[in-house]
Amino acid sequence: MTEPEGLVIGVLDTSRQEGSSTSRPTDDTYLLADERGKDVAEEGYKMGSVVDAGELKMVVERFIQLELQTVILEIESSQREERHRKNFIRLKNKYFDYRRNVLDGTLRSKEEELNVSKGVEAQCSDLQAQVVELRRRLEECQLQLEGLNGKVVEKQSDLEKAESLRLDG
Repeated sequence: MTEPEGLVIGVLDTSRQEGSSTSRPTDDTYLLADERGKDVAEEGYKMGSVVDAGELKMVVERFIQLELQTVILEIESSQREERHRKNFIRLKNKYFDYRRNVLDGTLRSKEEELNVSKGVEAQCSDLQAQVVELRRRLEECQLQLEGLNGKVVEKQSDLEKAESLRLDG
């Protein structure tokens, strides 16, 4: 397994170990690492701690596992956020479609009411015109009736005179 770039862990080179454990490690006792890791490793040597290669490999593998788990969690979190964003957009679009449908339905019913109102208004105007025409004709009929009534009274009077002359005569 290759070591991650930037990781520094001090390891005693057991094949070169000479003297006490407090001696400063040589450059080839380190794996590639950053300065902080190098300082930790040097501090470990100063304190007399020794890490063998097997333990180092386990630590590095565990570190890599943690790094991978972190990356996986970040990817999953990003995917979850993307799903939430898409679901929100889909829900928002459905809501706007619903509202548009409701408003379209309301608008259609109001247009129908308006058309019915216009139809009723037109019928009302027509009926009013018919009423005016019927009143005019009624007045004409009343005038004719009055004229005829006058003629009937006149004829009746003439008949009564003729009857009375015939009886007198």
